[in-house]
Amino acid sequence: MRLRTCTANCSLFIYLVYSHNFCIPSSLHLFIMGVEKEIIKEGDGKNFPSVGTRLTMHYTGTLAADGSKFDSSVDRGRPFEFVIGIGQVIKGWDEGVMKMSLGEKAMLKISSDFGYGASGAGNVIPPNADLNFEVELLAIGDQNAPGFSGSSSSCTIQ
Repeated sequence: MRLRTCTANCSLFIYLVYSHNFCIPSSLHLFIMGVEKEIIKEGDGKNFPSVGTRLTMHYTGTLAADGSKFDSSVDRGRPFEFVIGIGQVIKGWDEGVMKMSLGEKAMLKISSDFGYGASGAGNVIPPNADLNFEVELLAIGDQNAPGFSGSSSSCTIQ
């Protein structure tokens, strides 16, 4: 059975998990709000983003429907910087990345209502498209993940 993000039946889901001792793999974290996170590589488990903090990330975005890649900071060789929790990125990133620890790499599976919704994005992301992002949290503010030395050539949202 494949676990998916719960919506209307969320209370029932939580009841079943806790009252029937269902086992959820430690690599899978469910978010109630349209984002599913699967850990690819554990982070430090100690340092987490807070609202208003500047983050440095690598990411690759694909359409959930067919797996086609639409954007990648990895391909450009330039990490992406933004401030978390203030709407600079799609809602799915604000929700999912906030639960990552420094150095963590994860797959975020984002429903369309937490992505670009009915409008899509240009000619690249169709309306109502569910998205997958492989993301890696390289830095929280001035604190870098092991192996990341920072980059003056990152792409930044002001």
